[in-house]
Amino acid sequence: MPWDGILLFILGFFGVIELLLAQITGALSRLPQLLRAWRQFQQELSSNTSDSGAQEPSASATGPDSNRGNGASPGGSAAGHGEG
Repeated sequence: MPWDGILLFILGFFGVIELLLAQITGALSRLPQLLRAWRQFQQELSSNTSDSGAQEPSASATGPDSNRGNGASPGGSAAGHGEG
């Protein structure tokens, strides 16, 4: 067996392992943020279902806090709400 083929196989194998480990590390570093977002989603979903008789969904979507928690920048919708 030629040594060139063996060395290329070893380098390729460890390159794939390195890429997999980098992807796993990246996913694990984002896991706490993902879990916080999931809990917030569940809380907002449960509060919307319990408040469905007291408030219409269209009214809550147009309120001043409608962009809170969805990743929108604080100044992104300031003109639409009369602020700023």
